[in-house]
Amino acid sequence: MPGDEGGVTVPLSLFSSLITELSPPDLPEGASPDNQDIVYLPGSVGSRPGVTRQLSVPLPGTPTPTIVYLKTYVQQNGNPLTLILDSNGVLWQEDVVNSPGTVTQIGSDLFGEVAQSV
Repeated sequence: MPGDEGGVTVPLSLFSSLITELSPPDLPEGASPDNQDIVYLPGSVGSRPGVTRQLSVPLPGTPTPTIVYLKTYVQQNGNPLTLILDSNGVLWQEDVVNSPGTVTQIGSDLFGEVAQSV
């Protein structure tokens, strides 16, 4: 390839998957001890797409809060809501279908509380 001066082509005939029973130096060619960012499609293998920011603006508040809990809740009509608890104790929701990227406050005074869901 142009620009690959000094490079060597190494053929790889097998794209295997995650193998945890062997130590990394003992793995066969094409296998991996860690497949966190790999996607396998029929006849191909590649890197998983990167993470993208979904909310266009930070959560309001002083100091600027961080997200301590995030959960997708599917309503009975099938529409998902994103529930967010921030470090200032404010509970937010995002209507992913009707207003994606916009958060609405639905609760407050939850500072120090822990969110849990099933």
